[in-house]
Amino acid sequence: MTFVNKCVCGLRVFSGENLCTTSRKFISNPSYNHGLTGCGKKGRKQYFVPDNLKPKADVLFGINPVLLALKNGRREKFHRLYIKQEAWDIDNDNEGVQIIKEIATERNILISYVKAGVLAALSRQRPNQGVCLDAGKFPVTRFFDDEKHMEKQIRDSLNNDRTNLSPYPIWLLLYEIQDPMNVGAILRTAHFMGVDQVILTTEKSCKMNSVVSKASAGAMEVMTLKNLSPGRKSYLSFIQLWKSCGGSVIGTTSSQHPKSESVIDYSFNTPILLIMGNEGYGVEQEILDNCDTLFTVTPGTQEANIVSSLNVSVTTGILLHSLLNKMTKS
Repeated sequence: MTFVNKCVCGLRVFSGENLCTTSRKFISNPSYNHGLTGCGKKGRKQYFVPDNLKPKADVLFGINPVLLALKNGRREKFHRLYIKQEAWDIDNDNEGVQIIKEIATERNILISYVKAGVLAALSRQRPNQGVCLDAGKFPVTRFFDDEKHMEKQIRDSLNNDRTNLSPYPIWLLLYEIQDPMNVGAILRTAHFMGVDQVILTTEKSCKMNSVVSKASAGAMEVMTLKNLSPGRKSYLSFIQLWKSCGGSVIGTTSSQHPKSESVIDYSFNTPILLIMGNEGYGVEQEILDNCDTLFTVTPGTQEANIVSSLNVSVTTGILLHSLLNKMTKS
């Protein structure tokens, strides 16, 4: 494998060709394709951020996450805005980019116009739409550890004036969900569907970072997220306090679980806490034992054993839509 090191306007770009030969014969299974036949995915160019442009914190990327972060100002600080400098770039004519630049200028945020490769490095080669933002940590509020204050916080939240359309509050508890793409998709759905509050577990859960923000289409930046103290005891206390405040707790499980019910058969007239579980092992049994009902999404095929489950973000969307439909019709 040979590499050519080029330097373009402060950017180091590495490109390579597969020139490996054995007895003068071309090897058709290149290393970048994991030894498989065919071309596969060729190695990407590697881009680097110049030292004078290196970010200080989390780098948001994409128009929606950056715009909503600036508009709502939940993050503790904004260090620098990066915008693609090519005049012919269509993204620079985007109305969202123009608003982003205006807000950054009003708030005296440093703006740097950079090459596309710098943005690629900042966004770790994810789609950035020509804009990145070096921003401080996204705040996640901790519920009080002691039961007295936790119960007051739940009651206050349930009794506050609600802006969502459902007749009863719906809260969502994400139990140890680890994939940031899943969490982002769930937050996007939760915001769109009018979920009143999203609660996160602290252990074995992904951080609220730029990947989550992008996957949520920026919805994360406008939401007030809360988490619980680490440990099963904290989670169980929260569930029991939710019940004492007049709410119902719904767990989620596979269709093979003996106590699982279809959301179609369910009716309710109380606030709902919906618990969505980890991608691999779901919700642990002790927590399921403390739920009032266990929901499942019933497969529509007799060959469900081939693909026995849905992605957690897809399941969340189906259940929320079903719950809200039943609420508005009840």
